[in-house]
Amino acid sequence: MNQSEARVESRIDTLSDKFDVMGRDVSDARERPARIEGYLMGPKSFSPRPPSPPPTEPDDERQAG
Repeated sequence: MNQSEARVESRIDTLSDKFDVMGRDVSDARERPARIEGYLMGPKSFSPRPPSPPPTEPDDERQAG
């Protein structure tokens, strides 16, 4: 490998590292709004959808008598 090829390969490695860093930044940027959305749409949210009803308790076969 001559000096020119080594220089090109070095630049490719540098760019590859930079793309890896940018990819992580982009995924972090996507996760943050998703977390905020999850928090806002959670059980105590401000969303317009009605809250889900509480689970029904099974009828107790024993009755006071």
